[in-house]
Amino acid sequence: MEKVKQASSSIEGVKGVTLRNHQNYRALNNKSSRPQNNSSKGTEIDGTLPVHPLFEPLIADPKWPRFSLAYHYYLKDRMTKHAFSPNFGASFGLYRTEAKNLEWEIGIQAGLFALMDIGRTPTALINADYFVGVPISYRSGPWSGLARLYHISSHLGDEFMLTPEGRKTKRINLSYEGVDVLFSYNFTNIRVYGGGGYIVHKEPSYYKPLKIQGGAEYYSSTTFLNGRLRPVTGIDIKAEEHGKWKPGISCKAGVQLENSALISSKVQLMLEFYSGKSIHGQLYKDNVRYIGIGLHAFL
Repeated sequence: MEKVKQASSSIEGVKGVTLRNHQNYRALNNKSSRPQNNSSKGTEIDGTLPVHPLFEPLIADPKWPRFSLAYHYYLKDRMTKHAFSPNFGASFGLYRTEAKNLEWEIGIQAGLFALMDIGRTPTALINADYFVGVPISYRSGPWSGLARLYHISSHLGDEFMLTPEGRKTKRINLSYEGVDVLFSYNFTNIRVYGGGGYIVHKEPSYYKPLKIQGGAEYYSSTTFLNGRLRPVTGIDIKAEEHGKWKPGISCKAGVQLENSALISSKVQLMLEFYSGKSIHGQLYKDNVRYIGIGLHAFL
């Protein structure tokens, strides 16, 4: 760089030379050239396939779409003591825009939530729930909200049906479509949220339709290992009419792995506790309680 400065400075008429990083200059130039929203009639954000969903994931909600690997030790359950709970899913935006100082986004969510008994040989898949949803979300300052249409179907594992516990379990054709509405408010390090849902179509017909949900999250402003680890914790409380309004309490605490140069998604290593009705569809009548540890990636 010094050689470039010296050579350029020797040119007649050149009084000084300033070198800029090309990537930083390009980002700054793009930012300054972005049109400002001076009219409430138009939209200024063309957010096709935005990097992050506008409505942040609920980290303590055990049925929020994510990629996760978790071990759970059941303190109360008729099915298993040692369980492996792999989840495969993601939430991502399709299009984001802005109107009247509000950001709006339509996206898609999908997930598979499984429960496997690893305390027996061979390992048996107990239950698998399949989820797909279409969320419409908004953000205005610290407020954000989400309304989504979704479908869930639940299936017992073939291997589990051959076990003594499986033979005692009545299988049902469980599937339903519903609507969820959630609102969220962000303080400096704390986020609170709440809302509910209603099942608009269901099989079997006696499955009850109402749900309420609320919770809170805390993200520490202190980090460790040169900013690579951030302590986080969350609690999610959900009560559903088909579970006779018994609250399902999910608590998680651990660290969020952060390295913006390598990955932009939330990756968390969490200690976990749950008490309430089973989150797995075919077992919704069961009261369960477990502790565990899980690695979660919210994409």
